[in-house]
Amino acid sequence: MSDSKEDRSWEFAAGIDTVSAYRGYLQKHPRGEHRREARRRIVRKRLRIALFVVSFIAALALVVALAFAALRGVANSMS
Repeated sequence: MSDSKEDRSWEFAAGIDTVSAYRGYLQKHPRGEHRREARRRIVRKRLRIALFVVSFIAALALVVALAFAALRGVANSMS
């Protein structure tokens, strides 16, 4: 790899490894050598975030359902 401005931008973005850093690389170098990899990494990070959010919501829904079931059981035992 040469020591071009684009290569330094890519190394910086890859070192930080955030969506924002990859977007910055793409803004500076929209036709850059690493544009496909930058886009791929952005998609992968977004999918990981989405998976985390979905998993968190599913876990929260399970906790709420179990709490309601427990409360229903307590209410039924009191009647």
